[in-house]
Amino acid sequence: MTTSGPKQEIDITKYQSSAQRFLNKHGGFGKYFYCNLMNVSNPEEYIRLLENLGASYYDGVTWSMASCENGIELERCLGADIWRLRTPIVYFVDSAAALKNDAAWWERRHGVADIVVDLNGSILSADEVQSLTL
Repeated sequence: MTTSGPKQEIDITKYQSSAQRFLNKHGGFGKYFYCNLMNVSNPEEYIRLLENLGASYYDGVTWSMASCENGIELERCLGADIWRLRTPIVYFVDSAAALKNDAAWWERRHGVADIVVDLNGSILSADEVQSLTL
């Protein structure tokens, strides 16, 4: 997967803590379709750390400038072919909250075990993203 964007320091302690919390709650990482929706960071370090925890790469896409004022519209950015995948997706985003309001996408993806990794080092399930308070 190709990536672009400036390097930004990752808070490794927060990322590892978030990963451990996720592992304790969900039991582990699997094989994912990677969707890079980051605009202000390069996900390569996040990917490396996630793979060190057991995640593996299936395929992926990069969509630059995915953010919009009211959040990221996943269907517009990624399209129906992506939401139809039965492989879990890991979304690399600047802010997990940017995905909160895309209820139609999450309804279509329900039960597929998607996860979100954001710029702050948070690793969240799709259900956790939908329940975020802003």
